[in-house]
Amino acid sequence: MPDRLQNITKKDLMVLGYGEYHSKQIIRMAKVSLVQQGYKFYDSTRVGRVPTKTVEDILGYELSWSPANLPGTTRHSVPYSSANQGNGD
Repeated sequence: MPDRLQNITKKDLMVLGYGEYHSKQIIRMAKVSLVQQGYKFYDSTRVGRVPTKTVEDILGYELSWSPANLPGTTRHSVPYSSANQGNGD
């Protein structure tokens, strides 16, 4: 298992605790930055995965990945949105 993900999506950011709106905005900002750097591939609405380094540069810090919050690990059997909903008790 990698210590760091090379690419990141909106869902990955949501697993790390960012809301859906902010996750989407971060990915959009990363795509704009990459297009300005000459990576025309990211100038598409269908591309939703960007390099983690670009997101870290936007946020100003390195993202912390632990086995408990890495997307795709067996420790996450429930989606993030379902895990945070209370049962009303």
